[in-house]
Amino acid sequence: MEIVNESPRDAWINGNWDVPAAASWSNGNTAPARVVAPTAGALCVIALVRLAAPALALDFSRDGSELAVGGYHEITVWNPADGQLLRRLTNLAQRTQSLAYSPDGTLLAAASGNPGQSGEVTLLDPQRGAILKTLAALPDLALDVKFSPDGTRLAAAGADNSIRIFDVATGAEERRIDQHADWVMAVAWS
Repeated sequence: MEIVNESPRDAWINGNWDVPAAASWSNGNTAPARVVAPTAGALCVIALVRLAAPALALDFSRDGSELAVGGYHEITVWNPADGQLLRRLTNLAQRTQSLAYSPDGTLLAAASGNPGQSGEVTLLDPQRGAILKTLAALPDLALDVKFSPDGTRLAAAGADNSIRIFDVATGAEERRIDQHADWVMAVAWS
């Protein structure tokens, strides 16, 4: 994801998300935002968003009916078709670095933390706005999360130089790889 500041409150966000179609919304306090996709299923999103706090994480639900946005101690879930705020997921770590909906859309994973202090990998119920499990507490930020294609496992990357693989059903850590020389910024499944 690339963020280029236009002014202290504006940012261009450019990333790769699978989006269903073009959408725009407004939260009532700022200018309208616009998410643009040339065609349904396109792999490019460009948005001009007025932000009160940095939005470091975005993810569309698989059917495109919801957009989860990481904020300061919260995640907001929006309807991208009409711009309505659907719900707030609160009592979370200071910064949400990455969000990922499960393939079936029933779970939302968050990588978050307080820089230089702590991190966590969390599973949430995006419909109820409830924290289901904290899978890991880290000594520094959790930076990325990705569900396996079948949704049974979750990979997490951290500023503690590690990659962790979790069983989604049990929350158990299946594997941990600590041999990286520096922060692990992203993970992906093949």
